[in-house]
Amino acid sequence: MRCREGKPMSTIRPLTELKRYRQDCGFASGSGFDFRSERQAGSILTPMQMRALRVTVDESIVPALVRANTSRAGRLNPSRSEAGIENIEEFVPLLLRNDTAAARRYVLRLLQKDMSFEALVLDLFTESARHLGELWKQDVCTFVDVTIALAALQWLLRDISADFDERLRFRTSQRRAFLSVMPGDQHTFGLQVLQEFFRRAGWIVCGGTSGTYDELFEAACRDPFDLIGISVGKDVAPEALSSMLHAIKRRIRRPSTQVLVGGRYFLENPHLVLSVGADGTATDALKAVSSFQNA
Repeated sequence: MRCREGKPMSTIRPLTELKRYRQDCGFASGSGFDFRSERQAGSILTPMQMRALRVTVDESIVPALVRANTSRAGRLNPSRSEAGIENIEEFVPLLLRNDTAAARRYVLRLLQKDMSFEALVLDLFTESARHLGELWKQDVCTFVDVTIALAALQWLLRDISADFDERLRFRTSQRRAFLSVMPGDQHTFGLQVLQEFFRRAGWIVCGGTSGTYDELFEAACRDPFDLIGISVGKDVAPEALSSMLHAIKRRIRRPSTQVLVGGRYFLENPHLVLSVGADGTATDALKAVSSFQNA
């Protein structure tokens, strides 16, 4: 089963759709993702369930996850020092086999060898996601293969991040950040990484995804925040974005609140950052945190 043409994406988050389908089909819950391969699924699902799975995968999950993680060329990036190509080549097959237990052990070994959390996420996880996207584009992997691998990768990020929750609980910082993506934007992996980096820097982080502009506006203005960050991964009319950001600035309770924008749209159009009313941008999570940590 391959992707032959682009189809409309659902406004529901990809992992939400995977979990919903998993529950509907009665898969047993566990500590990690235990989705079956396409061939195995065919032996335990009815034809109607398999058709529903294919529609979900084809129209919503894979296009969203792959596009979210292939903003640069899919070639393995050898420029980073702490996680090399060999790590990615060892890690990706574990994801493709849906062996989350082995993948988790592999990650823990790297952390025990003094690989930093930042390098793990930015070098290994992000580059592995891009490599998976390239495998899909080259028809090396099926829809289900890539979907399960990327879903497992997101689960691993949450799972590994939880190991640091205890030390975060004792931090006294009261700085608050609202971080979200534009309504209908499926580029949620980068948002997840950004939220985790701000949490590790001691920030209290709120946000996520919103179904409509009104929901995003109300969520951003409901509580006082030191930082409001909006990731824009899809093309949007600058006038509409500017109108929303200026409305948020007029409504927010704290005049000193900084508004950050990022994502693929601003990587391609950096000249629009100030013109839409934002106070700044950042090309990755580390730069975003360092830019606003001492603001």
